[in-house]
Amino acid sequence: MITPDPVPPASPSATRTPGRPAHRIDGRTTRWDAHRVRRRAELTQAALRAIRRHGPGIGMEEIAAEAGTSRTVLYRHLGDRAGAWRAVIESVDALVWGDMAAASEAAATHPDPPTVIAAITNSYLTLVERDPAIYRFVVTRPLNDTDGDDPVAGMSSRMGQRLTPVMASLLRSSGAASAASPETARTLAHGLVGMVRFVCEDWVGREPRPPREELVAEVAELFGARFDALCTAADGSAPSPATPLDPTPTIARSTR
Repeated sequence: MITPDPVPPASPSATRTPGRPAHRIDGRTTRWDAHRVRRRAELTQAALRAIRRHGPGIGMEEIAAEAGTSRTVLYRHLGDRAGAWRAVIESVDALVWGDMAAASEAAATHPDPPTVIAAITNSYLTLVERDPAIYRFVVTRPLNDTDGDDPVAGMSSRMGQRLTPVMASLLRSSGAASAASPETARTLAHGLVGMVRFVCEDWVGREPRPPREELVAEVAELFGARFDALCTAADGSAPSPATPLDPTPTIARSTR
């Protein structure tokens, strides 16, 4: 059964009559704002359920049916399919970061870099493995959403920013901080997010799909090696990691 949304109350006029104080905003206006926020969240959850049921290629009709409402209500609160896509990304962003934060906090009792990096990577891949249709919906940009910023790239950037202090803490606890540059934590954080994202895009589409644990171990070993190199440099037993590498390709050097 389709349930219509209530009609918002009319706001009292804020015009000022000479000699009288201006009207104050009616409390009903604030209550209606709260209703919009709540209704948007409900419809976003309906969109998530519809994606799980019908796959990432769903339209507004499937979302409306799942929510038990009309497309008119969806358009009012979410906009078109691109608007629904952005609303889902906001929800997934919060969910991914919640899982990553919990994983990094849980791993704090064993603050060696590979353990923490493995926990963070595993939390992301577990979410994708649990909801592959939602992941595909998020990373597939709607054709009619060609203007404005890219919310998927924005989500990755926010993840990198949030993980930067986690990497900084790992650098300190591992003894690698003295050999790191001021930008090392930021580079590690954004590099981890980017690597996990693109490894995941390849992994989720493969059949048969390699075990999640294998990818987690590979990522943890790769980033753990960087921490090991920094710790070695901090002990003074190896050249500083800041020493620039020769950017000339190997093939070009061999033909000189």
